[in-house]
Amino acid sequence: MAQGFGTGQRSSKQNRKYYLDFLRKIIWTIAESKADIPVVYRLLHDNLDKLNKDLPSVLRDWATTTLPKLELSKAYDRALAITNFSNIIQEFTPVSRVISNEIAIVGYETALIVFTKISFPKKWAETNDDLGKGLARK
Repeated sequence: MAQGFGTGQRSSKQNRKYYLDFLRKIIWTIAESKADIPVVYRLLHDNLDKLNKDLPSVLRDWATTTLPKLELSKAYDRALAITNFSNIIQEFTPVSRVISNEIAIVGYETALIVFTKISFPKKWAETNDDLGKGLARK
């Protein structure tokens, strides 16, 4: 067998699916549970391996591709779940502050695709405030 083809390796496509499956599950769980912290923390604990430096770019790609295609009410719900995820991940201590902050920043940035100043001025202002706080922590 050639070197580099061990059974523990994943292709880039498999790796992306691994993160996308997690993102869909966490966003759904946050929305369905109304951001119930114990429920969300359980899911985060079960997926610590996915809470790393790779997640922000997958989150950005997924959100920038998905949110603009949704009808406004569904896009709003997803953006709200993403901002809740961003708020929750910052307080989730098993993940390094640097990683959790980067995930949160990307979450806030992508939620602003939906939360525009014209469409949702209050959510736009709140999300920009959260984004500013996240950037200040960098």
